Amino acid sequence: MSIFKAIVSLLIYGFLLIDIPLLGWGIDDLRGFLANPVRGIFLLAGIAMSIVYAWFMPKNTLGDGIKDKLVNRQKVMLWLSILLYIIMFSLLPYCDRHNLWQIPSENSLRYVGLVIFTIGVIFSFWGPIHLGQQYSFNLTLQEDHELVTDGPFSYIRHPRYLGLILWILGVSLIYLSIAGLVITGIMTLLLAWRIYDEENLLQQEFGEQWTNYCQQTKRIIPLIY
Repeated sequence: MSIFKAIVSLLIYGFLLIDIPLLGWGIDDLRGFLANPVRGIFLLAGIAMSIVYAWFMPKNTLGDGIKDKLVNRQKVMLWLSILLYIIMFSLLPYCDRHNLWQIPSENSLRYVGLVIFTIGVIFSFWGPIHLGQQYSFNLTLQEDHELVTDGPFSYIRHPRYLGLILWILGVSLIYLSIAGLVITGIMTLLLAWRIYDEENLLQQEFGEQWTNYCQQTKRIIPLIY
C-alpha cells in the first residue's frame, strides 16, 4: 500500500474510532471523557486499531474478487454494519456522559468490557491478517482462492465474526450502555446472516473439503458452536 493510501486509511479509521466517540461525548468536555481511565485506554486502543487497519490489513479489503462469486446482497449487510458502528460510537459516549439508558453497575464492569473488547480486537484482526490477500470486506472469493484451515481457523471457522461480536459487546460494557447491548444483538443477527451466505458459498466452492473441515471445527465458539 502506498504511503498516500495508508494515510487516507488512517484518517478514515481514525475518524470512526477516535473522532466520532469524542464528538459523541462532546468536545467541550474532553477532560471529562478522559477522567475515567477505561475510556482513556479505549481511546488509545482506537489509535492503535487505526494504525493496524491502515498499514497491516490486507490490501484488497474493498475488492469484489471474482465477480460471479460475489454475494451482492451482503453489501447491504456491510453498509448496515457501518451505520451501526457510527451510531454506536456516537450514541454510547453521549449516553454515558448524560447517564441515559445506562446499566446500573460499578465501574468494575467497564474493566470487564475492556478485557472482552481486547479479546475481540485480537480475533477480529487475527483472521483477516492470516487470510492475507484472500480477505475482503465483501463476501466473495479471490483468484486461486484456497481454503485456509490453519492459524485461528484451526479453532473456529469465523474468528473475525467472533471478534466483532466480542468487541462490540466490550464497547457496550465500557460505556455501561443498554443501547450498546441492543446494537450487539442486532450485529450478531447480521453476522449470522453473513455466516449463512458465506458457508453456502464455501460449500459450493470446496465441496467435500469444506464438509470435512466443518466436521472438525465449530462456527464461532470453540468446542460449543
